[in-house]
Amino acid sequence: MRPADIRAFVQRPWADAELAKREHWLAVARREGAAKVLRIADALREHVQRFAGEALTAERAADWEHHLELERRIDAASRRIGR
Repeated sequence: MRPADIRAFVQRPWADAELAKREHWLAVARREGAAKVLRIADALREHVQRFAGEALTAERAADWEHHLELERRIDAASRRIGR
């Protein structure tokens, strides 16, 4: 990758893209109803789970293990401080 390409990507008008996305889904909801938007969101969720479900589950498990280890370390440190 070229540094200029990275800068161009980072400097994109992300707020404009976010606004356009919000306006699009509001228009869909007004035109076709909120239930349609919810069905689309649910279909997207199912798609992601189908193709990345195991990876997401593994990532969540790793996050949980990291959380538990951090909690153990904080508990141990607090016991040492409290002596």
